[in-house]
This record gives sequence, structure tokens and C-alpha cells, in this order.
Amino acid sequence: MKKISLVPMILILIMAFLFTACASPPAEESPAVVDEAPAVVEEAEETKEEEATVEMAEPVKLTFWNNWDNVNMEVMNELVAKFNAEHPGIEVENVFQPYGEMMTLLQTNIASQSPPDMAAADLIFLPQLVAT
Repeated sequence: MKKISLVPMILILIMAFLFTACASPPAEESPAVVDEAPAVVEEAEETKEEEATVEMAEPVKLTFWNNWDNVNMEVMNELVAKFNAEHPGIEVENVFQPYGEMMTLLQTNIASQSPPDMAAADLIFLPQLVAT
């Protein structure tokens, strides 16, 4: 039986929280009015369907930086591929950054206002990233 590393499990939890936080809030249901004609209701439903189709035309693309290599990289690639397959409206790009360069790249991209959408970094670097 394989021993599961703690790092991928933490990342999965972080990704789940991020994607849950990014999800749109559920639509509020308004009570149906009995006096309206059925034709008006049908037109409104068609309009909602058209709007939903337009919104899904362009998938959301998210960039995820991490510095995991070897077995952890394989696991992360599988998790990202599974997420992309289960969520057709969201495309996550898994980008490996070497451990020694990760902080420099993150700080540079944050300073230039072009950071990745998500990044996994060691907790010891958190104060530096917050200061950036």
C-alpha cells in the first residue's frame, strides 16, 4: 500500500477551498406569479438558457504554480487532469517551478502585477510573500 504524502493532501484541500470560494453564488429563487401568461415564462427560460450558453463559451483558465517534483508531480498532474475533466468550464494549467527559483519568480511576478492565479509555497515563505 502506498504511503500518501501530506503535501498533496494539503494542496487538495487548498484547491477545494479556492474553487469553492471562486464559485458563483446560487441563484435566488423568486416565488412564481400565477397571473403571468405561460408564453412569457417560456421566453424567460429561453433567455436564461442562451445566457448560460454564452457564459460557458469561454472556459476560465487558471495557472497553478508548484515546486513538487518526482512522485508528487505525477500525483499533481493526475489531480489537475481529473479536475479539468470534471469541470469543463474551468481549465487549470499546472506549472512546475524549480524549488530554488520559486520565491524569486513569485515575488517578481507579484511585483509586476502578473502573478499566477494559484501557487503552492512553503509556509516559511509566507511573510515574504505578504510583504511583497
